[in-house]
Amino acid sequence: MTLKFSRSELSKKGIEPFDFEESVTFPPEAFTSLSGLRGLKDVRVFGNAQFYVNEERLLVNFTVEGTMILPCALTNVDVDYPFSEEREVIFSFMKEKDVDDDIIEAKKGIADLMPVVFETIICEVPLKVVSPNAEIKRKGNGWELISDEDLANQTEEFDPRLAKLRELLKNEDE
Repeated sequence: MTLKFSRSELSKKGIEPFDFEESVTFPPEAFTSLSGLRGLKDVRVFGNAQFYVNEERLLVNFTVEGTMILPCALTNVDVDYPFSEEREVIFSFMKEKDVDDDIIEAKKGIADLMPVVFETIICEVPLKVVSPNAEIKRKGNGWELISDEDLANQTEEFDPRLAKLRELLKNEDE
């Protein structure tokens, strides 16, 4: 099964809800235009669906879970990032009079869940991840990373060239 539900199969099953579970893979070229996602592994889609014959609609509740392979924001090494997301979608096998963003039109009598699964995964990609083994560079040429604690412990260094400005601001506060 490739997470495609045909209208004829659904009609044979009747109106009773049914469960499904599938391990899915995506081709590497699916990630070439996505700079934040290098790959996916162990992706599993499971849930239940119910076909409403009178309305010609399929209601699908599913969970997609797996592991994203993302670049570390500090070191650019691959980081495994587990994810799990639940979603509900409605497919319509009839041409809808009113365009509704919540209802997906089933093309040629087939409700294809794979594009929805991929969209769900893409929406879950975090802006950045940091590898637990990443070493943070604390100093460089002309810069130094300081923590809030270091900042609180520092004595205030004052540039003597700004003494007149300090006096002026002090007088305005009074």
